[in-house]
Amino acid sequence: MSTKITAEGQRCRKCGTRVVRRPGGNKIKPNQTYYFKTYLFCPGCKAIYHSETQKVFIKHEPPKQCQSTVLNRWFRKEIMEIFRGIPGMAKEVKGAQIIEYAKTLNQRSTT
Repeated sequence: MSTKITAEGQRCRKCGTRVVRRPGGNKIKPNQTYYFKTYLFCPGCKAIYHSETQKVFIKHEPPKQCQSTVLNRWFRKEIMEIFRGIPGMAKEVKGAQIIEYAKTLNQRSTT
């Protein structure tokens, strides 16, 4: 029968050595959702025990967009709306094609 190791000084389940508390959460990865503030470590066999009471959830904020990115998306959306109205145009037009079509449309409208 195994017992939960929840406090410093309890005996390790594997080797019987007393466990010590160590700080955790020093290597947080970008998409990580939680980490443990501390964990219990057995110096004898190097076993690690985590406790749910030490779990900390991470709040991720969405990245802020610069103004040029927002304008670029708006421009592409507007151009796509124009192309959808033209018969025979592909449904999806990519990067350089959008610029070329925009130049063509601009030349047609000025002549």
